[in-house]
Amino acid sequence: MATRAQSDSQSSGTPTGEESPGRSEGTSADPFEMWRQLYETNERAWTQALDQAMNRPEFGASSGKMLETILAAQKAVRDNMRTFLETRSSRHH
Repeated sequence: MATRAQSDSQSSGTPTGEESPGRSEGTSADPFEMWRQLYETNERAWTQALDQAMNRPEFGASSGKMLETILAAQKAVRDNMRTFLETRSSRHH
């Protein structure tokens, strides 16, 4: 039966009692692990905050008003373009 130290050394690939070069007890060999953890923590915090904000009735109301404004602007541009093209084509005929 293997002891814990033996199974640990087998999984890490180093002999019992030895550490990998540049690696201290309890730290990861991946130099980007801290950044990955920071990113994941930040992402969870932003996701939670945005979920809370977007589930409020005020968010829905303001999104609806913004969509109405964008659609009104789009209609104005479309109507102006139609008028311009109709005026231009009637001058050339």
